[in-house]
Amino acid sequence: MAFSRNLIFALLTMLCWILPVLADPLPLRPLVIGCDPDFPPYEFVTLSGEPAGLNVDLSRAIAEIMGVEIEFRYVPWNEARSQLAAGRLDILEGVANRGESSTEFDFAPPHSQIYQALWVRNDSRYQALGDLSGQQVLVVRDGEMQKYLALRPELHIESVAVDSLEDALRLLAIGRYSAAIGAKLPGEYLLGRLQVEGLRPIARPLMAEDYGFAVKKGNKEMLALVTEGLALLKQSGQYQRIYNKWLGPLPAPEGISRSRIIKLGGMILGPLLLAMALVLLWSWTLRRQVRRRTADLKLEVGERERAMRELEQHQQQLIQADKMTSLGVLVSGVAHEINNPNALLLLNLPQLQRAWVDIAPLLDERFKEQGDFSVGRLPYSLMRSEIPDMLGEMQASAGRIKRIVVDLKDFARRDDGPLSTRVDLNRVAAGRKSPQKCDRPLSPPA
Repeated sequence: MAFSRNLIFALLTMLCWILPVLADPLPLRPLVIGCDPDFPPYEFVTLSGEPAGLNVDLSRAIAEIMGVEIEFRYVPWNEARSQLAAGRLDILEGVANRGESSTEFDFAPPHSQIYQALWVRNDSRYQALGDLSGQQVLVVRDGEMQKYLALRPELHIESVAVDSLEDALRLLAIGRYSAAIGAKLPGEYLLGRLQVEGLRPIARPLMAEDYGFAVKKGNKEMLALVTEGLALLKQSGQYQRIYNKWLGPLPAPEGISRSRIIKLGGMILGPLLLAMALVLLWSWTLRRQVRRRTADLKLEVGERERAMRELEQHQQQLIQADKMTSLGVLVSGVAHEINNPNALLLLNLPQLQRAWVDIAPLLDERFKEQGDFSVGRLPYSLMRSEIPDMLGEMQASAGRIKRIVVDLKDFARRDDGPLSTRVDLNRVAAGRKSPQKCDRPLSPPA
């Protein structure tokens, strides 16, 4: 009996040491993180096939600080839910959460916010979601906005699901549907990359959602790992650096090392100094030969040299006169070409100023009723005072152009009028060195 009790006690002791190891919930394999391949700047695939974006950098930093290995797997959003539920994914790195409870996910503390916007064509009359009653609107399949429209039957909007925001913007651009709903910042990135024109987001976002990591419902250990990793990143300042890289101000450029400056300076200045030395040597040799030849010519043809200098002087005067004539013709033509479009500016700008005076009260009324809105991609509250100043500056600049054109025409105009100075030819003929003005009109000879 004593032997049996000792054996049982030994087995229990071994179990106390082994069970914590067996009960470790984190797998020994790399953690598989699901992400969207086409959702810049949060997560996307570069041209070289590498994952990049805010979410990707945060995932790598969490893995490093928590001492785990990770593997990225790009899957469409409509497949990500099923793969997470089936255990083929451990973490989803980009999930929006409006603060509602979920039966599928447990959410880590959000690391940023994402704004959903209504996308329309530039010529569209739709300004709000309520204007789309009876219309078809594109949404991302199984996304939050598809659920949102399903919970709002009073809007009478038919949602058309597509696989990605890129697909939604493409279909909207070719005029297949009335509008699309999707994240504002990724949409702006996609428009630039796709070079799609004619689309714009409504200025005021539809809603703001918390955005961050999510794990399978009930996976507390994985949630704790992500939550602790985020907290450590924020405490160390690494989170802010990653955030600024993708969503914040551009980082300052790194300085160039002194050795690299010296090396680059040598590569540039070395050939330049050599070329300058060769030019100076050639110039000195040439000047020496010219001086020697000039001295010989002075001894042989002194008179001819003086005649050549006079001829050269006359030639220079003729060339200068010809240049001035050509310049006058050129200036006259340029002034005429500038004056024509500037006349249109002087004619149209007062009309635009009067139009602004009539339009401004209507825009002010809309501002009071609906709040701020975009005018030329800038807030109306800023443009309200800027537009009159810009029109005034344009009017003043056009007037300045007109004055410059008048001065150019005066410069180019030839003065072929008669001489206004009377000259006493008798005094000139008598040997006066310089003509003088007559005090009275000269009488004709008898």
